[in-house]
Amino acid sequence: FAADVGGVREDVGDSAAILCPPASPDAIAAAAVRVLRDRSLAARMAGAARRRALEYDFRLVARHHAQVYSRVRAMAAHRR
Repeated sequence: FAADVGGVREDVGDSAAILCPPASPDAIAAAAVRVLRDRSLAARMAGAARRRALEYDFRLVARHHAQVYSRVRAMAAHRR
């Protein structure tokens, strides 16, 4: 479970967490109880969270940044 604030929804996604309204202890408690009682839900969420975390592997992020820099450099060279 996570508070639905800022970019959490985009970072976590809907399947890796139960998103709760911010500053809502009752919603957070209910989400915690739901996950603790439903092993299948907990397992699905854990798998989704792991897959999502792997998208942030430093090698993938570095490769993506290198591609962006290469495109920007090519665009700048084309404008000269």
